[in-house]
Amino acid sequence: MKRLAFLLAVAIAIGVVAAPAFGNLKIKDLSDTIAWGHDTTEVRNTCQMIVVHSNYYAGGDRSQWDLQGCIDQFYRYGVAPHYMIDRQGTIYRLTPDSLVAWHAGESVLPNDTIAHLNYYSLGIEVINSKRYGPTNAQYRQLARLINALCDQYDITHIMGHSDIAPQRKTDPWAFSWPRLEALLSHRARAARTWTTQ
Repeated sequence: MKRLAFLLAVAIAIGVVAAPAFGNLKIKDLSDTIAWGHDTTEVRNTCQMIVVHSNYYAGGDRSQWDLQGCIDQFYRYGVAPHYMIDRQGTIYRLTPDSLVAWHAGESVLPNDTIAHLNYYSLGIEVINSKRYGPTNAQYRQLARLINALCDQYDITHIMGHSDIAPQRKTDPWAFSWPRLEALLSHRARAARTWTTQ
């Protein structure tokens, strides 16, 4: 665990940036240091959905916004999203888009047509809590990332974790979908699956 923390700290400090697959959108790529939370044997053949999550560090020994603390929690549970956005709006890649990441858990589209959504979706974690919603920087960067992903893939659904697992999940927390929608491209707005939330 100490070696993992060291490797992540070095990667974050030197600002490892992903290849410019998304133009001028800067993404710090930590995927080489995350060896869990995804299926390394199966490469996804389709990416139809984006699932927005919320996460914060609940350990109590450091800030609830601590990136390393959030990553440590993923490690303990054996899960990982594709992307995470910190309170300053920095985007981190934890899992390559081409791999199936374990972020959605037991899940199904609201119309019950597709289940096991990890296989069809990209997960984006926004570091915020039930009390403190996303920052302005997080909304801006989340919209930029979603717009870029919609340009890259044939995204047909953009949903919250609570939309696909309503019996288990309530995130994203303190989240304004209309605020995000105002920042989305026409293509991304067309993909947003609106629910009663």
